[in-house]
Amino acid sequence: TGTVQDEGLSLFPMKGFLERCEGILLRRGEYLEEIFLAFMKGSLIKAQEDKKWGRSVFAPNAQLLEDFSVFCLQSAKQDFIHFVPSKYTPVLSAMIRISKKEKEKKDYSVNDLIEMIKVECGKVIDPKTVAELVSLHVLSKTPTTDNVSWVERQVQRRVIFESTCRFIKDVNSNSSDQKAA
Repeated sequence: TGTVQDEGLSLFPMKGFLERCEGILLRRGEYLEEIFLAFMKGSLIKAQEDKKWGRSVFAPNAQLLEDFSVFCLQSAKQDFIHFVPSKYTPVLSAMIRISKKEKEKKDYSVNDLIEMIKVECGKVIDPKTVAELVSLHVLSKTPTTDNVSWVERQVQRRVIFESTCRFIKDVNSNSSDQKAA
């Protein structure tokens, strides 16, 4: 409910959205807007200005939001210990781009991966970093060889989900009064 069809796109107009959420969630509108912006910044949802409807959200990907909620529950159970350090975000982004370029290739030697990441994003990593990414379950190591592999979609979602969680954490640490008056 609340969606409109405009030029073939499903949009959710934001006008009044925060006021409705404020009453339901019993949180201040400013806080809810910051959370909403964190979701946008993390690329979990997309919004844009619309001349007719004002700021509007494209109909969100329900499966992506459900996967995010599952990710949050699993992370909370593990106390966020398996988050990939944010300094590796350029490496993960490079891995996603490499996957798109090398569609046929499924696994890489550690040395080849190090070189491809250096070429793709200019970041120099070492075998120790690769081992850390294996321990964080970003990369899978082939038991019989020294090769590593990854699933592009899982890495991409992990970047989105972990970034969004970090942005929300920043909002919560900077917001002293979240409760509605």
